Amino acid sequence: RVLSLVHHEPRLADKEGVHSAGGVPLEDVLSAVDSLCEQSSVEEGREAAPGVGVVGEGQGAHFVMQAIACSRRFAVAVACSGYVCPKMHQSECGELPSLPPLALRSTPTDLPLIDALGAINTPLFLIHGERDECCSSAHSKLVYHTLRRNDVPTQLALYADEAHTFSRAESLRDATERTL
Repeated sequence: RVLSLVHHEPRLADKEGVHSAGGVPLEDVLSAVDSLCEQSSVEEGREAAPGVGVVGEGQGAHFVMQAIACSRRFAVAVACSGYVCPKMHQSECGELPSLPPLALRSTPTDLPLIDALGAINTPLFLIHGERDECCSSAHSKLVYHTLRRNDVPTQLALYADEAHTFSRAESLRDATERTL
């Protein structure tokens, strides 16, 4: 089973708080996943749900990484063109970032993703275009190197001729095949 997180207005999600996808709190998404897994198990006559994968692109990729930083519900995750540091992302988009002081945050759900990477244990496949002007591939490279250093199974696929949204058929095909 795969949960896909897509958000078309990334700046709106960050205004409500670091941990929302389109205004939906992370806890609500995780509760929905639990409910779907329980329902699936009952319908299929199993005691436990199989592993659930989560996939996100752009803002959805950021949300995927937040989810796997504070939850062990997912067996695998894929993040395409995601950002890990809101301040860096906003500055890349020409905006001035604003977040509450770090001292006010204490758990992975309260931390900016960049500070919660050490909590990730879920295998992660990162996909990023090297020509992404909205969210540089430095974000995915940072996640990749951090997780590898922490012995988390992680792969990084960089596409030299792609931007934030992939447009070349061969890149789309390759990324899709590698994701599946």
